Amino acid sequence: MDIVNLQEHYVTKIYQLEKICYPNEFLSVNQIQSYITDFAKNGLLIKDNEFIIGYSIVINDDTEIDLRLGIHPQYRRLQHATRLLNKVKSKLNHSKNILKCWVPEDNLDGQLFLRSHGFICTKTDNTHYKRRKTPGYMFIYRLEWGFNEQNGILVPDELELGLDAV
Repeated sequence: MDIVNLQEHYVTKIYQLEKICYPNEFLSVNQIQSYITDFAKNGLLIKDNEFIIGYSIVINDDTEIDLRLGIHPQYRRLQHATRLLNKVKSKLNHSKNILKCWVPEDNLDGQLFLRSHGFICTKTDNTHYKRRKTPGYMFIYRLEWGFNEQNGILVPDELELGLDAV
């Protein structure tokens, strides 16, 4: 199973998988097309022959990277998401050192996956998933975490307060 860069001719297949992975909040074909066109340098696919197992759509900002990750349900828990995530993490550097990912409140598997890979939930937004009408949790991974001696966990220096609320 190969990891390759996103390319425009995969838009339809990514859209089909997007609808499976995010049934209530999937991206439109046009959104996927624009992300691939604008940000294909960092978007990835994992595929077996021509079957798309999973993808990561990466949206670059000045200092952080937004991540959308989807794995076909039949291929979950087989380390495919970990392989994609590690590849995205390897692209972080000192100027782009934050990776951000939103997860719906009712996606406990997604939350646990991100936590097991060093992400910390830093924000809750009751309106993030409008169609789904469920709160969203913003998880952040940072290349270099600061250490909070008070509670002994690794946290972003500027987010030490307010983590207990989540």
